Amino acid sequence: AKGYPPFHGNPGIFAHTLMYPWICNKIANAEDSAAAYNKVNTRDPAMIEMFREPFEFLYFLVDNGYYDYKKAQTDLGLFVDTTDEDSARYFLNIKKNGETWEKTDDIGQIAFMPAALSLQSTISKTKDDYHSKIEYEFMPAPIGKDGGFAYLSPAHGIAANKNSANLEWSIKFIDFLFQPENNRAFAEAFDVIPNTDEAFSYISTLYDIPNNRISHLGQVTFDYGFYSIIVASLTDVSKANNPKYMMLDENGTVKNDDGAAVSLWPLQHYLDALEESVKAQ
Repeated sequence: AKGYPPFHGNPGIFAHTLMYPWICNKIANAEDSAAAYNKVNTRDPAMIEMFREPFEFLYFLVDNGYYDYKKAQTDLGLFVDTTDEDSARYFLNIKKNGETWEKTDDIGQIAFMPAALSLQSTISKTKDDYHSKIEYEFMPAPIGKDGGFAYLSPAHGIAANKNSANLEWSIKFIDFLFQPENNRAFAEAFDVIPNTDEAFSYISTLYDIPNNRISHLGQVTFDYGFYSIIVASLTDVSKANNPKYMMLDENGTVKNDDGAAVSLWPLQHYLDALEESVKAQ
């Protein structure tokens, strides 16, 4: 009724899986990207304002109840484990019954779950294994006024063991695999991005997304633990509607477990905390 489906996801990874591509885009595709990068790398307090919009969006989702990690975990029994396989099963409403996993239905309980593209292979296999009829599609997360963002980061690696009895053959195979045409076929088969200079055009075509909404790891790597700071800060915001993380009422207590009578910390509280974390790193 308010315009968004409920979001679900493991609370340890939900916020940065959903929002980090937007954070990166704010730096890599800024009007003056060099200046934006320098602001972050030198810990200029002015950088915090650059991230207000993404933080405000996440705060909006939590404030309106579109994401409630405690309800998803406690009431629905979802995302109590953290592996890709568990996430795929929860998404397809496959629940544990004793020592086995069983399909509950072909409807499911999850409307939207942010995840990396590489999870698609796991979900597809799980769907086949349990004969699920739940339909889904991968798309850029619906954040921002003009659509989603893509962030390219390594997901899988491949190497030859230097002690292999077939080392020469293994190296030849890797050379074969990384020829552009073969690398593209590998990427399509395993739902990853080609490890070639066509990575941007590949993801742009796949999702009909312009290059100025795509960034990669090399554009947002800094001289300090910026990623870990952002992850912790976004996670705090994602848990803001849990009474444990909410403001105390006038008597210094939380009245109801669902937090209905209690206000969230204002957004500025989280932005100030982010600034302090950057300074302290």
